Amino acid sequence: MADDVVRRFGARPWRMSADDYLALPARLPLGGRPVEASWDPELTAAMAQRGLAVHEEAALPELVHALAELGP
Repeated sequence: MADDVVRRFGARPWRMSADDYLALPARLPLGGRPVEASWDPELTAAMAQRGLAVHEEAALPELVHALAELGP
């Protein structure tokens, strides 16, 4: 979905790098066919190697903290 949003609307992914993915807990096996992350080819490789899905909810505490650091 993210790659489609980047392509169709010119969005810039935030906190969606390979390092971000690897720093989050992952428990469920990835399913479906692999999709190339156009903004970070290393993300695609990391996901293929790890083989596990990270749910968006797992990133919430880090995202809220990062937003708070940006200030009002």
